Amino acid sequence: MLQLPFRDRLVRFVITNVLIGMVVGCAFAGMVLYFDVGGLWRLISRAANPYAPLALLFGSFMITFGSIVCGTAIMLLPKDDDPPPPRGGKKGPAKIGGPAAVRVAAGRSRAGM
Repeated sequence: MLQLPFRDRLVRFVITNVLIGMVVGCAFAGMVLYFDVGGLWRLISRAANPYAPLALLFGSFMITFGSIVCGTAIMLLPKDDDPPPPRGGKKGPAKIGGPAAVRVAAGRSRAGM
């Protein structure tokens, strides 16, 4: 298989995430229209030219969700200087349940309050 340089993989990663976000945005815009949130579908369907409001609605949702998904994917990329995740712990029995000893400082009684 052809090995791509890092730059091409990163561009493909960004474009893939933008497209995923745009599909999610289209789905959300479709749900807004389907559930008639705020009477939006009634307004658009009765308009003389419904294509402009539909383009604005779907376009804004696609830009917003595409940017959010792409930005989140980029920010969640691991860095080179991140420490490796913990791989286990001390091998010993875990104490689960049972009463725990708690020290309480003596103070004035709250019974008279």
